[in-house]
Amino acid sequence: MHRSMNRAPRALAGFVTGILLAACAGPQSPPRFALKVPELFQQKMEREKFRQGEALGNEATMQMFPDFRAERPQTRWRIKWAAGDPEGWLLIVERGAVPKVERALTAKDGYEADLARGLTSSARIYPRFRHKKFAWGEAVSFLTQYQADRITSAPNNDMLTYEVYGITSDRAFTVQAGFKISHPGLRAARYAREYPGGDFPPNSPMRRDPDYRLVENCPDAQFSPSIREIDEMLNRLEIRR
Repeated sequence: MHRSMNRAPRALAGFVTGILLAACAGPQSPPRFALKVPELFQQKMEREKFRQGEALGNEATMQMFPDFRAERPQTRWRIKWAAGDPEGWLLIVERGAVPKVERALTAKDGYEADLARGLTSSARIYPRFRHKKFAWGEAVSFLTQYQADRITSAPNNDMLTYEVYGITSDRAFTVQAGFKISHPGLRAARYAREYPGGDFPPNSPMRRDPDYRLVENCPDAQFSPSIREIDEMLNRLEIRR
């Protein structure tokens, strides 16, 4: 997730209801769920389902990361904004309560929660860490950026993502979601200030950076897409038990 959403459509012209049905609804089958998806999030939507132990990547990815497999039965919806771009958004519903996500629900910040991870990069910043309630359960949300080296860029419109991790009220499912997101006050990655390391305490230069403070404190509606609109969509998630 390393490109800006500046060219993404911004109008919410209507809703569709997407329903994904697993072939067999047993406890080892990928979950099935319904979600009303605004037009803003509908472009080139792909749907995938995985049984426990099934490979999550293509052949090249699996050669490099043979353990990149579903730990639990899961269903994924994803969107690409344009050909060649990484995911515009990704929604994963897994059977069972993932312990790491459960522990994160009591964390005080993103570093303690320690949730976001990439295959070849790691999450470096966690502004806007929030505890939230959805109709289906409890979650934490935050902004983050992924990088592979030890220099970390301040928030920028090429890297920034909004992520949500939660557990349903009955502890039967884990929900994970990630969205490319941008802000009109941020610059492209090549203009972003850089800081050494990847663990930034409250008084660090990164946490005092104007762009970090901007995304930490600005209204939800200033982002594109709006965090409020994303949360409203996720709140409509209906998991088929």
